[in-house]
Amino acid sequence: SDHTIRLWDAEAGSPIGEPLRGHEGWVQSLAFSPDGKTLASGSSDGTICLWDAEAGSPIGEPLRGPKGWVRSVAFSPDGKTLASGSDDATIRLWDAEAGSPIGEPHRGHEGRVWSVAFSPDGKTLTSELNNGTTCLWEYYPHQPLKLISSFSTLISNVLPPHLFRLTIKQQWIMYHDAHIHWLPLEYYRGITGGRVFLADHLVILASCSVTFFDVSQALSLEPLSLLQ
Repeated sequence: SDHTIRLWDAEAGSPIGEPLRGHEGWVQSLAFSPDGKTLASGSSDGTICLWDAEAGSPIGEPLRGPKGWVRSVAFSPDGKTLASGSDDATIRLWDAEAGSPIGEPHRGHEGRVWSVAFSPDGKTLTSELNNGTTCLWEYYPHQPLKLISSFSTLISNVLPPHLFRLTIKQQWIMYHDAHIHWLPLEYYRGITGGRVFLADHLVILASCSVTFFDVSQALSLEPLSLLQ
């Protein structure tokens, strides 16, 4: 709420350097570049700031354009492109090195864009709206986004390095390479709350009961065990 960003030593639990100051509104989202050298931040003041993560200093001037809160920022896997989603129902693409917009804002949404994320291969961009709709977009550098698919009632959107996973309210859709996996409703056991893959991408955490599935096979999802 003080409009700052603070970096912390995750092992020592202590702050690293001074707070980063550059926004005039609440900081809504953060994203590190794949190499960890650049930090991007989106704010309620409608700006995006790029930071040198090691020096703790701003890179250039804030990126301006969104007409509303910037809810989410995400780097492409190669670190060259930054995507932002904002309350003006747009996705904007930015040249992360030059700090400049790429093309025109994409306005194909009917709600506020709350979340954006790239797939590991960088060819797909997802956007989550405040009305529960999630869109999959075909992405090629310096070309307009092309809608692949859309669906509703997204709960969480997690893209670990080697797995592109989308969690749906009552079923799971997993896009892994070229395969779409559908979880039949009989395997959905009233799991509530968020789901998160651990670092090995093999374990799912959830509140209430948890069912473990073998996701190594492209053709089916087999339940492994149920925890209460």
